Amino acid sequence: MNRNMIKKTLLISTLLLSFGTSQIFAQAVSDVNGRNYRVKSSSDIKGSPYFTDNFIKGILKLKNGKEINGLALKYDLMDDLVLYKDAKDSIMEVAEPIAEFKLESVNEPAIPYHLFRSGFNKVNGNTDNSFYEVLSDGNVKFIRKNIKYIKEFTEYNAKTSDKSIEDKITYYIVKPDNTPIPVSKNEKSILNVLDNKKDELSAFIKSNKLSLKKDADILKVFEYYQSINK
Repeated sequence: MNRNMIKKTLLISTLLLSFGTSQIFAQAVSDVNGRNYRVKSSSDIKGSPYFTDNFIKGILKLKNGKEINGLALKYDLMDDLVLYKDAKDSIMEVAEPIAEFKLESVNEPAIPYHLFRSGFNKVNGNTDNSFYEVLSDGNVKFIRKNIKYIKEFTEYNAKTSDKSIEDKITYYIVKPDNTPIPVSKNEKSILNVLDNKKDELSAFIKSNKLSLKKDADILKVFEYYQSINK
């Protein structure tokens, strides 16, 4: 095959791929019901209310069982809303009850996607519609809730105050009763909840020199816990 033929083949393949992607996006947008979303003004506030500033590939699973793939999604952590772009590139809020959604991971190569889920029992002011990020998804789950809020502060001797968007992250363990139990990122707090395998987990942490201040090491503990808690 000569060079011109190769170029034509590559062009046709690219066009077909682009057309297929457009078709998937158009179908996905038609499958979801939305309402207009009022974009937050951040000109006078430092920080971002979103999980990621850009829209990224995602999958929605609605509470009626329908799964919608091919959307461009964004997560508003301040108001706990899932947003998408419609066919006119307008920003919309998903208007249907959401069971869970996935966002493609763009900054963490070891994680293919971030999974967020609702439906847990009410705790700490969160409702059964609140979304938690699921870090370990077994019979006993390890989840976290990231809340963003506006903090107002005044520098020393300043005449005006400034505003910034701050994060509040809380970690939980969820047992089969579906109630999130708040935990701190340390060995004592986590093992007090996983008390049925406390000795085995303590030995595992010690032999592997793990620090339960690190998410990655906590996930290793949960992976081991799932393997012995059967």
